Amino acid sequence: MTRSHYRFVAMTVDMDPSQPPPLTRAVCRTCGDRSPEVDPAHDLDAQCAQAQRWCSAHTARDHPGGRHFDYTATITWHWTVTPEEDIGPPA
Repeated sequence: MTRSHYRFVAMTVDMDPSQPPPLTRAVCRTCGDRSPEVDPAHDLDAQCAQAQRWCSAHTARDHPGGRHFDYTATITWHWTVTPEEDIGPPA
């Protein structure tokens, strides 16, 4: 039996600045139509509001006699984990 030594290191999870900002999309679960691309310059609340408006319009205008009431919302975040101290060479 071998013995291992473990050391606990605090980590920080945060947005990855080298990646695009969060993006919000909605998909109709009835037909698969997707909301349009949002402006990544808008904050997350504005993106969600835009996707929700698309869901309402898709139900009322695009399918007024249909049953397009179910949607999936996806928010894509790009995160990075940073150790708060040196943990040695990459694996």
